[in-house]
Amino acid sequence: MDIHGLIDSASISLGSLFIKKYFREGLSGRPLEEHLDSLEISLPEIPAGDLEGDYPVTADTLAGELDALFRIAQWQGNEYNTIIYHHGASETPFDFGFKKIFPYKKDKVDANLILIRAPFHNSRKDYSENIITMDNFLAMVATSVKLIEELIMFLRTQGLQEIYIAGTSLGGYVSNFHHIFFNSADKYFPIMAGANFYDTLFESIYNKGVVKTSLEDRKQLEALLDLSDKFLECDSGNVFPLLAKNDRIVRYNVQKKSLEGCQIATFDKGHVTGAVAGDIIRNHIFSNI
Repeated sequence: MDIHGLIDSASISLGSLFIKKYFREGLSGRPLEEHLDSLEISLPEIPAGDLEGDYPVTADTLAGELDALFRIAQWQGNEYNTIIYHHGASETPFDFGFKKIFPYKKDKVDANLILIRAPFHNSRKDYSENIITMDNFLAMVATSVKLIEELIMFLRTQGLQEIYIAGTSLGGYVSNFHHIFFNSADKYFPIMAGANFYDTLFESIYNKGVVKTSLEDRKQLEALLDLSDKFLECDSGNVFPLLAKNDRIVRYNVQKKSLEGCQIATFDKGHVTGAVAGDIIRNHIFSNI
């Protein structure tokens, strides 16, 4: 096994020793589409002119009321491209990867930059204590997807033309799911993510952190979480994935099949080493804009 795969394996193995198993109170869940159809969320007032800042939002979901947030980290004007970015699962602080990809406080980044914080991401403990059922997990994902759609609709009313969605790991899945169900952004940049969420959660080494599943459980979960067929039904000419060849969590050989029809770029990293490769991710995004 290469060093990148070893780091992925060690990270998951060690991490699973210190957390309670995910989905420990229930594996059953309603489809993501059902979560999206019932979810209600609205944006707070965004002041004209001085847009930068943090904006908490509340979503009414099938799993109850959930809190999320978006941050307008940099606003250069309506004439600039806008990038909406979503972090990875249990990533804390939630802007850790974002700052590596878009070091806007150190270098010039010619774009408006917006960052999404999913529910349950105030801390690692917050995530661990809430990802106890599959419905909670899917409600979290649906909240992020719908929040992105609300932001796109707001930005369109402001006259912005070019809006791009990017995200790493969980954020990449959110990007792909937004493409499947809305496809209202101009381009999508899913990083280390495909459309087969089932494989990532229950067949990769990530399964060390989830509850044990039976054969029947796995059949039901695959039907619920593998959205490859829905992705393949879409026109994906505006999706530009970046997959890590040595990823032991979002497995390249599985996810490339789920993204058939896309121009898939690759890099020689694993999941952990890829997540901190900010220069490579940034270059991938800006070279396709």
